[in-house]
Amino acid sequence: MLSAFDTGIERTFEQDPSLALRLLNHIGLRALSPAVNDPYTAIQALDSIEALLRRLAIQQLDLGAVTGADGRARIRLTMPGWEDFVSAGLDELIHTGTATPTVRKRLTALVDNLLELCPPARRVALESRRGRLAER
Repeated sequence: MLSAFDTGIERTFEQDPSLALRLLNHIGLRALSPAVNDPYTAIQALDSIEALLRRLAIQQLDLGAVTGADGRARIRLTMPGWEDFVSAGLDELIHTGTATPTVRKRLTALVDNLLELCPPARRVALESRRGRLAER
């Protein structure tokens, strides 16, 4: 079992699935900063965020535990859930990006697209973001 673990000093996308979402989020935030002021780069980051969230939206995310031959839990896995992924990808951009009409429009389309795709249990996280977008 130990051979299945990959260790090292640097995180990888495989080890930390929310890392890619956080990096894209930061790219979008930097693009929206007053020093850069490049909303189209933020929109490109949102395109990539949506692509990742679309893949995660239909995946089994609750891995739970690895059991031994006797059925007892040997390893308990605590992994990010859907809410964590949505938060990592969208929350800061929703807070910052809604001041720019093109970014707000893209954020709204992203959330609406995911709402169509997601199973009902995952829609709550998106509906709360949709509500925040409507308030701004």
